Amino acid sequence: MNDLLETFPLATIVVDKNYTILGVNKAGLVFLDTKLSSVVSKNINTIFHQIDIDALPLNKYFKTTYINSKGIACRLSIQYCRYLKGEINGLFYIEQKSLVKRSAAYSEKKNNLQLQKLNILESFLQQVNHGIFLFDESGQLLYRNEMAAISFELKNKKINQLYAWQLFDFIGNEFNWERIKKNLEFKNEIEHAINKFDVDSQNVFKLAVVVKHQLVENQSYYVITFSDITAIEKDKFVLNEKESHLNLFHKNVPAVIFEFVLSGKVSYFNYISNAFKRIFGFDIAINDKKWNSKIKLHPDDFQRFIDSSIDIKSNLDKFKFIGRFLHENEVIWFETNASVTYVDGLVIFNGIILNVTERAKNEEDIANKRKIIDSILFNIPADIALFDKDHNYQFINSKGIENKEIREWMIGKNDFDYCRLKGIDNTLAKIRRAKFNKAKKSKKTVEWIDQSVKNNKNIHIYRKLYPVYDNDEFTYMIGYGIDVTTLKETQYQLEIQNKILTNKNQELERFTYIASHDLQEPLLSLISFSKILEEEYSEKLDEEGRMFVQFINNSATRMRSLISGLMEYNRINLKEILDPYDFNVLLQEVQDDLNNKISNHKAIITIQKLPTLRCYPTFIRILFQNLISNAIKFTTKEVIPQIEISSLEREKDWLFKVSDNGIGIPVKNLQEIFMVFKRLHKEQNYAGLGIGLAHCKKIVEIHNGEIWVDSVEGTGSIFYFTIAKKI
Repeated sequence: MNDLLETFPLATIVVDKNYTILGVNKAGLVFLDTKLSSVVSKNINTIFHQIDIDALPLNKYFKTTYINSKGIACRLSIQYCRYLKGEINGLFYIEQKSLVKRSAAYSEKKNNLQLQKLNILESFLQQVNHGIFLFDESGQLLYRNEMAAISFELKNKKINQLYAWQLFDFIGNEFNWERIKKNLEFKNEIEHAINKFDVDSQNVFKLAVVVKHQLVENQSYYVITFSDITAIEKDKFVLNEKESHLNLFHKNVPAVIFEFVLSGKVSYFNYISNAFKRIFGFDIAINDKKWNSKIKLHPDDFQRFIDSSIDIKSNLDKFKFIGRFLHENEVIWFETNASVTYVDGLVIFNGIILNVTERAKNEEDIANKRKIIDSILFNIPADIALFDKDHNYQFINSKGIENKEIREWMIGKNDFDYCRLKGIDNTLAKIRRAKFNKAKKSKKTVEWIDQSVKNNKNIHIYRKLYPVYDNDEFTYMIGYGIDVTTLKETQYQLEIQNKILTNKNQELERFTYIASHDLQEPLLSLISFSKILEEEYSEKLDEEGRMFVQFINNSATRMRSLISGLMEYNRINLKEILDPYDFNVLLQEVQDDLNNKISNHKAIITIQKLPTLRCYPTFIRILFQNLISNAIKFTTKEVIPQIEISSLEREKDWLFKVSDNGIGIPVKNLQEIFMVFKRLHKEQNYAGLGIGLAHCKKIVEIHNGEIWVDSVEGTGSIFYFTIAKKI
């Protein structure tokens, strides 16, 4: 048959029943400007894309267009004849009719480069571990790589008779195909997972499927890639590593496809994909023998890269290199994986380049963190240990055992071994073993204090054992110990001082009450006799005398009020029972108590939703009464008092806010207003004893809280206070 083909004057292509090329005569090879090995086993559609092999007319010429290797479009007449012999199914006769003029953009150099790119890409797509399908707008299959053909058993099927929904159940039908296309207008890709049954192995494999839209010369194409993630699902780390080396399709993969040529000490990129700029931020010129001046390989890596390339042995077909280059004062880590071929003395690398800067930084961070952790473990003022399930040491820091030789000897041994080594009593070892078993059995942290005598001094070591379980299986125990001898001694001293302080406070409270109570009687006498003097001897006194009597009466009355306030202040203590109380109800009670004052001043009080808290209700009522009364009192006559009360839950307490539109407080007085009997205004302007806010401060403090104020003179004040969740 081959001899017969060579006698044909026309370019002739022989195909099988699937239109796979079996042979081409010399006239055909000259016309196609290619080698026989480059076209054999390819489908006829890879050469003549416009041919519809499902509607081929037999023994009739039909016209089509072909762009040759020089970028020139040729108008062709092609005749398909049936010829059944062995695996041969038919012949294509090709006759060139005319040339179509093309623009200068289709120069020979550009076309050669384009073909070179396509060959590299085709070779890459056939070798990757991904299955790749290419569909047109209608969902018709245009291309599948070797992986896809094997996985979906398409070896003997005509690809242009297949549609996306026939291959993938998750697409299902033409309607869903249109829906997926619509979704891809808003998404970069659509991911899906499918199960694929392998007849030969009788196993079910899980495939990760990705659908993407690709626009090429204003023509829409849809790429569906898939990869076997059965094993990867079991190991996420392996998945991430493999994903960095797999490709999806040209610009859609996080990798740079390249061809690198090495000739002696001269090297250059013969091809590099556009993804380089997207991934690394700048371009690399093709055939530039000074490429290293643009990439600026790290000084420690450049010569190592060249040496590694030169030293490759002839039987080595794989190349891997990890290094750094500098760009705009930034260090970028890259990883190169390539296959190696040898042609006419040239070493040619075809592969991918990955940006692994993030991975390198993570590895560096892990190493640095390991150093930090080791530094902490060996410098922390506590002994740290790690035990296996049998209570044998796996790690001890230098605080646990200072002697390095003994510390290393203890690995794999326990406290009983240490006691035998030192010839000491094993009582502490027994206690620790019991605590270990308790923590292991309860799955909870166990705490205790080891007590021993050292150099005639009592030593106290606070210890903690923390069990670690994985899927309900005990794996190891973390031990922690710190010397609290000084703390225990300080605690003992504090207990003594607290007891003394409590006794003193009780004595002070009794003294304050007695003093205040005893002062009441002479003041009452002074007030009574001054009133009698004023009432019965008023006519005998001149105006100045009556004024003096009035001064005596007012001063005594005020003195009595001050003493009463002091007694009330002293009575604010913790003797009342803590109860949960709804603050919303409490504020309503406060408003009822202050109803006359609120009505007389037409005050507007806004209260947001408040919580229910454990507190001393009587004292909290006094707290809000004082704050609301002050907000109403310290407002100018022409202003209607407006008061807002709100709360905010925090981690350990509740924060309350009481704001008003009153006269405000000078910044210099914001702290002293909470002092007992501290007044900022004259009594004739604003009546009061100056003890209300001191009451508020003491009430807040017994609720383990704080109180403070922000204020602007002439604008108003905001009082803040907190109530602890645990009192």
